[in-house]
Amino acid sequence: MGTARETISRALRRIRVLGLGEAPSSAMAADALDHLNLWLRRLAGYGGSLPAPSRLVSASLALARDDLPAVLLCDRGGVTITLPSDPRDGVRLTIVDVNGLFAASGLTVARNGWRIEGGAADLLLTTPGLNRTWIYRADLGDWLRATDIVLLDALLPLHPDLDADAALLLARDMSGEYGMMLTEHDMRECRSAENRIYGRYAQPRAATFDPALSGLGGNRRAITGDF
Repeated sequence: MGTARETISRALRRIRVLGLGEAPSSAMAADALDHLNLWLRRLAGYGGSLPAPSRLVSASLALARDDLPAVLLCDRGGVTITLPSDPRDGVRLTIVDVNGLFAASGLTVARNGWRIEGGAADLLLTTPGLNRTWIYRADLGDWLRATDIVLLDALLPLHPDLDADAALLLARDMSGEYGMMLTEHDMRECRSAENRIYGRYAQPRAATFDPALSGLGGNRRAITGDF
């Protein structure tokens, strides 16, 4: 993935604030970075797909594929959270130390064969009051830490083939502030870009069938669930 600085420069060129080969000023880059981080937090995986339900955890827990996304509120340390063996691309997990006990008794995140934060070892969490989110990147086989990015960071968790889409959507978000609106063609491209990004990372809730309603509407089966 292109760095945040590269994406910002590309977006500003798209709305004709920068010319080819020009670099944004420090103030312009800082402002655009705020827009970029806000946009990333809205994306699927950061919160743009299904809500992540909260769950109290007081003992070791092995997560299944359909348990995520989730926010695990851990009221004690010294336990192990085992990640799914078959996580979905872009799914997220948050772990919160609700009682500030991790410093005295750390929590272990067992990676279950995948990498976590770039490492090939289980992760021991010892920060008191920790509140941390990870995104799973299937193309890397890695649970990546989700934090606000800085100018030299890559745009995780997005795949590199979404570089141009990210810059275009950032340009749309900044265009009003700079008084330089996108063309009609660019706006159509924005809709396609959103479809590509959300299509890759949005996580639909699994549908369930209600047997009590199976006879309604002819041979069609009733489906319950959120989409």
